[in-house]
Amino acid sequence: MAEIKIKVDPRIAKAFSTASVKEQEKVSRILNEIIEYVLDKEKLKSFFTAREVLSQEAQENGLTPEILEEILNEKI
Repeated sequence: MAEIKIKVDPRIAKAFSTASVKEQEKVSRILNEIIEYVLDKEKLKSFFTAREVLSQEAQENGLTPEILEEILNEKI
């Protein structure tokens, strides 16, 4: 992978610099995907279309924002 410089909030910079190598690699992979989607308009459009379809299906199957919040806040 190539390296780039981006500006971030000082809190983010500090948290990243003190994170473990494994956590830094995870953040790097996530940011790589996000940047790719933002810069590739077709992928971005595809992402939002998929998100809308999944959201509609979830609502049709009874998933409410409150239930989703509970699920996301569960400890694994």
